[in-house]
Amino acid sequence: WYMRTSVTATRARRASSAPTVKMVRRTSKAWCDIGARWRPQNDDVVEVEMREEGLFGSRYEARVLAMDADQVLVQFSEFVSEEDPKRPLEEWADLDRVTPVPPPAPPEYLANADPGAYLDIFYDGGWWEVNLGRKQRGGAYQVFQPQYGTERWAKANCLRPRWKFHRLEGAKWTTSEWNIH
Repeated sequence: WYMRTSVTATRARRASSAPTVKMVRRTSKAWCDIGARWRPQNDDVVEVEMREEGLFGSRYEARVLAMDADQVLVQFSEFVSEEDPKRPLEEWADLDRVTPVPPPAPPEYLANADPGAYLDIFYDGGWWEVNLGRKQRGGAYQVFQPQYGTERWAKANCLRPRWKFHRLEGAKWTTSEWNIH
């Protein structure tokens, strides 16, 4: 669905990945009462924003292995090392690309969403920004990905609100419709 023309040489896709939502262990710091400035801790499950061509803007789950002043060493669950395809990919990511896993979607958020609403779709092991098109056709929702000029039908369990993490503003999540403290 999305173009993956030149993913960096340090990445190879995990062969068994499928476009399904999986449950992850969330830390207690994932979204509530984080404090004035959030910083991940070792073993936290986080999401990392991708900046490589073909993945730009998508978010992939990773586990924190170590930290320094402004970078986080993460281990991705959906990528493997090019040197050893049996090992998960580990890489340093700038702190501004790393967030806690967002909170669960509010109940009935899709039923109340208007066409054009900002959403994320779980596709190919990561979360991608989309806009809602039409609602329900056989239990699916039409979504558009403006950056890549694509459209798709998705089940509700593969969609979530497009959360924005405010790292310095009381460490909270917001969307255009909800404000979660």
